[in-house]
Amino acid sequence: MLVLFYFLNANLHTDLTANVFLNLYLLYLLLILMILTQLMEPELESVPSAEVAPSDRFWTTVLTTLSGVSVEELTSAIAKCKDLVLQTAPMSAIRRELVRRLIELRQKLHELKDGLAQDSKFDAAVMGHQFKTPSRTILERRYCEFCGGLIWAFLQPWYFCRLCGFYVHVKCVNKVKRQCASLIVNENPVFELEICPERGLAMQNFQCADCKTQVSIDSSLMVEASQTARLCHYSGFYFCSVCHWNDEMVIPARVSRSTRQFLRLMQKRPILRLEAMNPCLFKNIPQLQKIKSLRGRLLLMKPYVMYCREAASQCLITHLRPYAHFMETLDVYSIRDLIDINETVLEPRLIQALEIFEKHIKNECSICQGNGYVCELCDNSEILFPFDRSIGKCGQCSWIYHKSCFDKNNGICSRCLRMSSRMAIRLLSKDSNTRPSSDIIFRRSRAKRSHLHSKNYLPKSNNTLLLLFTIIIVKLWGKYFFAACTCFTISAILGVLYLEKREESRRRMGIWLSLQSKNEDQITD
Repeated sequence: MLVLFYFLNANLHTDLTANVFLNLYLLYLLLILMILTQLMEPELESVPSAEVAPSDRFWTTVLTTLSGVSVEELTSAIAKCKDLVLQTAPMSAIRRELVRRLIELRQKLHELKDGLAQDSKFDAAVMGHQFKTPSRTILERRYCEFCGGLIWAFLQPWYFCRLCGFYVHVKCVNKVKRQCASLIVNENPVFELEICPERGLAMQNFQCADCKTQVSIDSSLMVEASQTARLCHYSGFYFCSVCHWNDEMVIPARVSRSTRQFLRLMQKRPILRLEAMNPCLFKNIPQLQKIKSLRGRLLLMKPYVMYCREAASQCLITHLRPYAHFMETLDVYSIRDLIDINETVLEPRLIQALEIFEKHIKNECSICQGNGYVCELCDNSEILFPFDRSIGKCGQCSWIYHKSCFDKNNGICSRCLRMSSRMAIRLLSKDSNTRPSSDIIFRRSRAKRSHLHSKNYLPKSNNTLLLLFTIIIVKLWGKYFFAACTCFTISAILGVLYLEKREESRRRMGIWLSLQSKNEDQITD
């Protein structure tokens, strides 16, 4: 392309105008070339996961026993982990795993440099677990989650995960293959809403879903060194007897150990929208209907309790601490909420919190009382609040009335009528002071409309001029046909922009005239 530019420039005539046109054409081509180069540039493809995934030996020697590594080993491991992160695709599972392990390495390096390695929050990290040596001896019986053997607390060293409660022997910590349930909760906090989805053991290649041990359903067909498969009634996967202890959860059914840890961590997360899942629940279960009405009153109290200085100093919100999400939304529940509703524990707690909030708003706090309402349809000076039971509320200005007064007035808000009348008087007084008489207005409006309709905002002469301009360019500089085409393109773009601007001004003028006609009709009326 550059050679072509040089050849064309060498064969130019001395005519100055032709040189200008050709230079503009060359600049135009350079711009197009740069844009096409960027568009056609291939994106950096990520290295396949098989090449990027670090070896098990690397993570076993560096990340598993963090208490025994030095600063140099951690520094080299961090550098290698950085390179692996940059080679993976964004938002991929491998990148998330590498970033998580990079954070663990940097945290351990920071502790080593500060001399706090002996007081670390965890002693080993495997598959997202943060294992720590227990500070005291437990008396209840514990079993290793990997081998299923009994943990002799007085004789054997053992770890527990401080995130999910995974118990394991120290000798088994390097062999753990189950991912920490806290990672699943943080990355994908979603419940399986199907009742025991059917997956099949063949889809798992007759292996345990966690430890990949060979399992079989029929004991007569069992191969040597295989175990009886146990079904998890939550996920639908099959597990071996080490990974499935027939634990019962509130779903209610027997679940695997990994599912049990997941459900236990998800128990207090408010992510269940019951009305979207089953709208008939609130019609058929009176307890849910009662809880919904109490939550509605809580939401109406939120502006008073959350933003009052006195309420903040008294920490009134702590009375609702286990159910703080009730102050945010109306239709979101957690498994813990449903358990408390079934055990008739939630309703008395909400009633107690509502009584405390209502006492503060109506009797104790002058700031909250100042934000109340007074009924304008009667002589009663009682202060009303949005969470009161027998009230009527205007749908436009949200003013509060007594329900009986509001119904007697046929749902007409006196405040809205007063505000609309004031606005009409203000507009009439402003128009009478600034606008001329009505007959002059009509004459001017007719003249403007006729002027707009007579004037052509999309003239055909513009296209004719562009065509003539192109023909003149081709006639004068025939050998520079490409330069002429470029000029025609630029002039066409400018013409289109000009026409769009004129069309926009015409549209605005039409809107203004319609508003003027409405004002004129109001004045004449």
